[in-house]
Parts: sequence; structure tokens; C-alpha cells
Amino acid sequence: MNLIILFRNFLAKFTILKKVYYRFRKEKQPNISRKEANLFLREECKKITGDVLHLGSRTDYDKMGKFYKWYFKKCKSYKTLDIEGNADFIQDITNMKDLKDNTFDAVLCTWVLEHIKSVDNAITEIVRILKPGGMFFFSVPTTAAFHGYPHDYWRYRGQDIFLLLKDLTITKLHSVGNIKRIRGIKQIDKKLKWYSSTQNESSMQPDGWVGVAIKNH
Repeated sequence: MNLIILFRNFLAKFTILKKVYYRFRKEKQPNISRKEANLFLREECKKITGDVLHLGSRTDYDKMGKFYKWYFKKCKSYKTLDIEGNADFIQDITNMKDLKDNTFDAVLCTWVLEHIKSVDNAITEIVRILKPGGMFFFSVPTTAAFHGYPHDYWRYRGQDIFLLLKDLTITKLHSVGNIKRIRGIKQIDKKLKWYSSTQNESSMQPDGWVGVAIKNH
């Protein structure tokens, strides 16, 4: 572990120092789809008053000068989970064995599900740990470029999301980023797949989607 990582992990324990560090940190600006998704999530998440879990949190930084924790201005508690790093729970999203059923009022999972090979298992776990009436905040890519940390398996169209979240009720779903014509899977990346489609048809697709779903009582 190099000095930069050690320093970043140290800063993660102190909110004021985190603000200073990221204010002066120079980095590549996030793309338009992430910006639009973050602005949507800021508005939606501020209404939550209960217990929150952020999945795939890494440093919790939103690449726009804020932390996702700050989106939940009224929440009772805020916990993070990832497969590594400085998180409250170091767990696999497909098997969150240390988390009890019906625990969280809200789960945030932004730009993570494309990296999960057994994505159906991940959604099953998310539904399990949500309380009845709990909210699931998510964003997923559709035509976004391949980014392989740690792996990159999936791309989701609008109809794919409804299939994936069949055990939840989607209340809001918005496209983010640029809309472009895609003729088929091979035009996106040979390593990637749509979630459900096997057809090589031409259609207009956005960079990605952001939305909110609710666990039924």
C-alpha cells in the first residue's frame, strides 16, 4: 500500500480533512452521465430519514466535490460496504451474510451493478436487507465505455432494468448522458453483453440510467 492510499484512508476518518483534501485535489472531471445521475440522487436521497447502506462505496467520493453520505442529510445512520478498502462492511454484494433481513430504509448502489458477475444474486441480497417500503437508489450504464475495475460484465437498457428489479417497484427511472444509435452488441464492446437481449437490432440508447425503486410491503 503506497503513501497516497495510506493518507487517503487516514483522511476518510475525518470529515473536515476530507473536505480540504478533495477541494484542492486535481482530477479528471466526471462525465456527463455521472454528473446527471449525481444531481438526481442528491434530490432524491435528501428525503431519507432512516438507516442507509451504500454498496460499492470505495472512498464514498462522488467526483463532484461531495461525498454520497452528504446526500442523505436527514438519515439516522449511514454505512458503507465494499469488497475492499475503508468501508464499514468488507463483504461481497452477492452474499452480505453479516447483514440481517429488513435492516435498511435505503440502499444506494451507483455505477456498481455492471461489475457484478452474479447480478441476480446481488439484487436478491439488496431486496433481502431492505425494510418493507425501503428505497433502492441506483444508476447503471447502457452505452458507457468499458471500464474494467475490477471487472466489467454488463450493460442495461431500460427494459433490462425492469427485468432485473422484478422484485421491486420502480417509481422513477431517467436516462442520463448522451443518446446515441447503437446497431448491436459488437458496436459497444465485444467483452460486454446486454443483460437480457440476444437480438442485434439498431436502437437509440443513452449512456445510462438512474432511478429509484421501492420494496413492497
